[in-house]
Amino acid sequence: MKTAALTFLISVFGLCAFSQDPSPYKGRVTSANSPVPGATIALLKVADSSLVKLSLSGNDGHFEFTAIPKGSYLYLVTSVGFDSLYAKAVENEPAELQLKQSSHALTSVTV
Repeated sequence: MKTAALTFLISVFGLCAFSQDPSPYKGRVTSANSPVPGATIALLKVADSSLVKLSLSGNDGHFEFTAIPKGSYLYLVTSVGFDSLYAKAVENEPAELQLKQSSHALTSVTV
C-alpha cells in the first residue's frame, strides 16, 4: 500500500513539474541573408503588447528567451538602419526574422 501511494505521489509531482516547464522562444535576425548583430528583440504579449522580456542578438544574429510562461507572444525587432519588424512568436519553433534596410537616412548633427 505504501509503495502504491509513493508511486502515485511521485507521478503527480512529476507531471506538475513537467507541465510548468517554461518554453523557449528563439531565432535568428538577418538582413539579405547576413546576421544582424546587436538587434533588439522584445517579446510582447499579444493581448496588450506589454513587454515580457528584452534580448539582443549575438554576433551570429541568434537570440533566445527562456523561462517564459505559456501564452501568445509577438516579437518586435529593431536595429539602427532597419525598419522595425513585428512577427508572431511560436513556442519551440526557431524564428527567422528578416529585417529590411530603412529608407530613412540618419542625418548628421553639427555642434
